[in-house]
Amino acid sequence: RMPAWSPDGSKIVYVVRRLGVYQIWIMNADGTEAQQIIRSGVAYNDYAPAWSPKGDIILFNQSCATRYCNPYLMSTSATDRTTEQGSRAQLNVALIKNVDYSPDGFYIAYEGVGEAGNFDIFFMTVSGGDRVRLTTDSAQDFHPVWRPSPPNP
Repeated sequence: RMPAWSPDGSKIVYVVRRLGVYQIWIMNADGTEAQQIIRSGVAYNDYAPAWSPKGDIILFNQSCATRYCNPYLMSTSATDRTTEQGSRAQLNVALIKNVDYSPDGFYIAYEGVGEAGNFDIFFMTVSGGDRVRLTTDSAQDFHPVWRPSPPNP
């Protein structure tokens, strides 16, 4: 579920449901060398991975598996497999999920909560600055993606 290609196309990060929770896994593009890269145990679901355009970071969401909690935005190295834990992103946003990097890697688009309490689409810098709300519809807005950059002539 929820696959995301590495920028060079050599790997895929994806979600597996195992032991009653969602886990983040990675494998080569040909399906070999599959391995779980985040081990949060049975208390958390890890899902919605997004690969940075440089290929060095994977962002993902983590939420409680047995009770409701707002999802956290987590990050992990896309190349260093010495740790199997994610780090919580400190972006000062109450709810952020389903992120997508801009093609230049400077911004992320994401689902957040608007003033009316419904899901809207926002974007901000990867460091958490310059937050902009893109949608204002009263309906739920979700799963943002960036338009690819046009090719250079």
